[in-house]
Amino acid sequence: MQMHDVIGRGAAVLRRRKGWTQEQAARAYRAHGLATWRRGTVGDLEVGRRRLWADDVLLICIALGTTLDALIEAADESGAAVVELAPGVALSAQAVREYLRPGADSRPAGPQCTADAVPTDAESRAAKQLGTSPAEIRHAALTLWSRAFDEERDSRIAGVAVMGQRSRQARRGLAARQMLAEVADYLRVPEP
Repeated sequence: MQMHDVIGRGAAVLRRRKGWTQEQAARAYRAHGLATWRRGTVGDLEVGRRRLWADDVLLICIALGTTLDALIEAADESGAAVVELAPGVALSAQAVREYLRPGADSRPAGPQCTADAVPTDAESRAAKQLGTSPAEIRHAALTLWSRAFDEERDSRIAGVAVMGQRSRQARRGLAARQMLAEVADYLRVPEP
């Protein structure tokens, strides 16, 4: 999902926690500087159809009486959300929250940043089978195995180089299916 989707989802969760209708939220947003916002605008925000500027995000937080960190946390109920920041660049929602917190020692390191420019064929196939994005597959692989999906698959069949090509392909397929099951479990999606 993209950042505006995360913010919209979080805004919807926090609005409902307050017991507000979309009309009441629109009034709160207008009172806090988003002068043209109506119920339909709130609906567009909450379903991810509204692109946001930084000042919009700040005013949303002020109107809801929250922080951007808490807004993102509310959107990530499963704990497995991946935020696509640009094509091929994604962070877990948790990593985004950590980048928003003050202090250099709170910055995420390691596999949470998934900045390969182009998804691999294996990631794209896995994403299609699980009904998710290649960025989510990459994030799960880096979290689970500290390496890309392809690298993990190849490491699992490293000892089969002396086998024939058909046997090697069968082992790759078996490794990929096992990995898909692990990723599906991590992402909490049904196995293919």
